[in-house]
Amino acid sequence: MNIFDTLKHKRFIKNKFFGFDFSTESKIAMVNFINLPSKKDGAVEHHINQFVRSYGINYMMIGGGDTVDIDTPLHRIYRLNTDGIIGFDPWHDFKVFQTYINEMRNLHDIKYLIVQGNCGGAWTALKIAKNIKLESLIFTTPTFTLSDLKDQGLEHDEVHAADFRALFRSHFHSDEDLDTFSVLLNLKNQGIKIDLHWTDRLDRPVLPKGEKLSDHYELQRAKKIDPKRNLKIHLHPLPNNYHTHNLSQWLTACGKMHRIVLEEVYLANTYLNAQANSSSQAINT
Repeated sequence: MNIFDTLKHKRFIKNKFFGFDFSTESKIAMVNFINLPSKKDGAVEHHINQFVRSYGINYMMIGGGDTVDIDTPLHRIYRLNTDGIIGFDPWHDFKVFQTYINEMRNLHDIKYLIVQGNCGGAWTALKIAKNIKLESLIFTTPTFTLSDLKDQGLEHDEVHAADFRALFRSHFHSDEDLDTFSVLLNLKNQGIKIDLHWTDRLDRPVLPKGEKLSDHYELQRAKKIDPKRNLKIHLHPLPNNYHTHNLSQWLTACGKMHRIVLEEVYLANTYLNAQANSSSQAINT
């Protein structure tokens, strides 16, 4: 099946991997890159239903991976959409998704597009955001590079992407293709609203033993971006029983992610109302 075949639907579910609901009257939409398949049948549909009911905006959920069998090799689970989405014709070019999301946006007259990503989902989001029209990015513990970061002095077990480096190198021509940090900078310079979330434990002088220090590396890179008028870094206190990379899980469990999305939807509506009022005043003058 070609993913463009889904454009004729306002609502579509591909169990475990992909789904969307663009049936609301809202001109706001969120595209969420999770890059992991759901473990349970019906989980994607349930999540999309809950999201649309809670926030009243259009929503798309994009999961990567292959299967959730326990014996599946890691490199076949964490594919980060480098070869499309299971159940659709495969591709190795992110321009496919760039074209798809732009067409979806135009088809449903979306005026405010929010792109969300966690960990490697942020990397995929940035690969795609390079050539789509969007207004806002929300990332938690984002991975900007899929390099093994040996040149930064990090060991293999301190880097999330290290196990998957060979797979990604087979898809990209150079190490530069593995780093999306320059895309983040370009989007910031374009005025895109960007919110980046980490736990404050990653910003302490002495870092927790056994943590994935690539998260610390990404946080420090983001902190050096200046000026930050439209880019905000949010540091959250995290209970000690949560690994620093599991921030998104904790934000969801304690209700903070709900408040983050509510605030984003409120700001999006405020922005669209201001634009509508400005256009109305221009017509009347």
